[in-house]
Formats: sequence, structure tokens, C-alpha cells
Amino acid sequence: MGDTFGEGDKDEKPVHKVCVADFAISKTDVTVGQYKLFVEATNYQTETEKGGGCFVFNGKDWNRQPDNNWKNPGFIQNERHPVTCVTWDDAKAFINWLNKSGLHKFRLPTEAEWEYSARSGGKKERFAGFNDMSLLYKYANFCDTNCETKWKTVGLNDGYNGTSPAGIYQPNGIGLYDMTGNVWQWLNDWYGEKYYIKSPKDNPQGAVSGIGRVIRGGSWINGPNDVRAADRNSSAPNYSSFDIGFRIVSE
Repeated sequence: MGDTFGEGDKDEKPVHKVCVADFAISKTDVTVGQYKLFVEATNYQTETEKGGGCFVFNGKDWNRQPDNNWKNPGFIQNERHPVTCVTWDDAKAFINWLNKSGLHKFRLPTEAEWEYSARSGGKKERFAGFNDMSLLYKYANFCDTNCETKWKTVGLNDGYNGTSPAGIYQPNGIGLYDMTGNVWQWLNDWYGEKYYIKSPKDNPQGAVSGIGRVIRGGSWINGPNDVRAADRNSSAPNYSSFDIGFRIVSE
């Protein structure tokens, strides 16, 4: 686990061996349509709707937009797109609703489970399912020529200037979609910059406490470096933006 290609940030080091117990992970991120079922069944109101809106990037700065939320993130979407503008707690609320069925024990993935899954079962992969950056547009929605940021990648065109419907790009080696790009994914772990130094080998759970929860995978407004399978990032649990969503696991 970690920066096996020697090109990442210091929080991706040291590379270390990790074992994870059996789990199942959703093939795609949770979609707008799936999240809508939860909201309609419970009359749930997201923290974003109650707390002043969702953060949106205008090409230069991040600003909270009061009118933006999971139903209106600031770009065109339909029910097949991954849900965004949800906080870590909003994701947990969805999972708690699922768990009332009693059929499975659902939760957010750990960081170790996520990286194992992204790298097609722990293979040495730069991105989720492949290594060659020139193939990125086939596997991922990322900041390409459609993207209005300083780090856009001119010459590659994935066809979208917002999120794309879940599961339309090529999957990785174990059949998972959008582990690279489209939306960052909330994970269960507290983020620790130096956690890899002391991480246990078996089923690491992340830092004991922290300021932010781990997010992984990069998004449609990120360049190639930020959508690498080893790249780590974090956000405060009560933060929401138009490029963060989540997927779930079942033990």
C-alpha cells in the first residue's frame, strides 16, 4: 500500500504491506437516484441543505453556494450520476438507513480496503486498472480539455464538464467503475498524514482521531496526479462540495 511508483506526496510513504479481511464493495458510487430513495423514504434533509449550501469551484476559488445541494450541484445531472454535495455524516445517514433492513452490515470503506479495490485487488497500478496516463480518458472522468482549471490536461477529452453517469467508463481489473476520477469518495478513516509509518498490517482503521476524514480517487475537476490510486486527501466531516460522493462496502 502506498506510493509504489515513487511519484507521490510524503503522506503516501512508506510503502507497506497490508492485509484486509473479506468484504464486498459497490461497483459504482452511490447515485443520485439511490440517494433520492433514501431521502423520500425518511424525509431526510442533508447538512448542505440545512447549513448554507455546497462548495463549488469557479476555476480560481472555492465558494459556498446556498442554492447548490445534492439535487442541484451546479451542473447538469440525472439520477444515474453519482450523488455529490453530501457530507460524511450525510453518507453515514444513508448507510444507517440501509442497515435497518438487517440483510447486510453496510459501511464506508476503510482506506486500505479502498486502495486494494482501486488497484484491482492490490496490483501495482498507477491508476485504477491501468498505468498509462494516455489511457486516462477511457477509464476516468477527470480534468481534461473540457475543464476550466489551470491543471486541465489539453489533448485528452472524456466528454464531460461535470460528473458523468456512474459506470460508463471502462472498469478496473475486478469490475469496479470510477475508482479513478468522477467524484472523490468519502472513506471511514480519520486522516493522519504520518499514519503509514505506524499502520498495523492487518485491517488498518486509520488514525484514532483527526480533523478530516479520508477522501480518495480524485474527481472530474482534478488532474492526473490527483486521480492516482495512491493519492490521499481529506475533508472535514461536515464539508460538502460538488465533487465529493461515496460508495459502500459490506462485510
